[in-house]
Amino acid sequence: MASTIIPSDLATLNITLEEISSPLDAVAEKKFDLNDPEWCNLVKPHEETFRKDSRKIKIRRFFRGRSERTLNNTRTGYEKIWAREDFNSDKLYAGGEKMIPLIWRNMGYLGPSEATKYFHQLLFMRTFQKYNPTSALEVGCGAGHVIIPMAARFPSINFTGFELTDAGIKAIKEIQSTALPKTFSNFSPEPLVNYESHKTIKITQGNAKDLPFPDSSFDIVYTSLALEQMNPIRNKVLKQIARVAGKYVVLCEPWRDFNNNGITRDYIIMKDYFAARIKELREFSLNPIFASDDMPQKYWLRMGFVIAEKF
Repeated sequence: MASTIIPSDLATLNITLEEISSPLDAVAEKKFDLNDPEWCNLVKPHEETFRKDSRKIKIRRFFRGRSERTLNNTRTGYEKIWAREDFNSDKLYAGGEKMIPLIWRNMGYLGPSEATKYFHQLLFMRTFQKYNPTSALEVGCGAGHVIIPMAARFPSINFTGFELTDAGIKAIKEIQSTALPKTFSNFSPEPLVNYESHKTIKITQGNAKDLPFPDSSFDIVYTSLALEQMNPIRNKVLKQIARVAGKYVVLCEPWRDFNNNGITRDYIIMKDYFAARIKELREFSLNPIFASDDMPQKYWLRMGFVIAEKF
């Protein structure tokens, strides 16, 4: 867990337990005690597979002396993912109906694979309410799943998205050319305010290790499962994020603090995901002021929501 000197109570962001438990219960197919044999049988195959695969990959990397995650294979993978998104369907994320093991507060759930992102969105919205920025940059905005509803929720904020893939840029621009699809409001944890403000988002394409913006350009710079894919260049990217941030950096990522052992550690090794510790932010003149993983999580990967203030 994160250091106890960093606030972690969701009440800090004006989030109640009811705002998490009710939506989770509504979408979950089944709820389990973690000692329930049915739950144990559900998660055991995943634990065995990820443990075996992570060992194979560690051996392979030892002999090759390098990571297998590259810019090209990350780009290629996400070109395919973003190209198949259909924002006119009743699901915000492709594959969102797949049921997987989820976990929250010592209870297990069988729920939609993308349900966790609903709660990430809630955390981002309450953070922006708390700090009231006038400008914001999302690094790795993908096909717009986070930045589009954020712009609709906060029309007075100037949003900029930065994305590596052609397919992600294309998807966002296609949405900007039309009225906001209802799937965004259906998925949003808070009522959207302006159904045209997504058209004002500025989109820039490039590599996050070279952000093309002046120093302190944005009140808030944030990421949502984007650094997850950038572990080999994470320090370069964090340096750039800190440079262009004016006040705050908000990162929803699989921090090592919350994935230090067991199946989550095996999974991160297997995927070569982001593995920084929260304290490392201080190396980039960023002071963590909030850190929590108290949200519904995929059983094999825990996201941490971290807010850091620039100093």
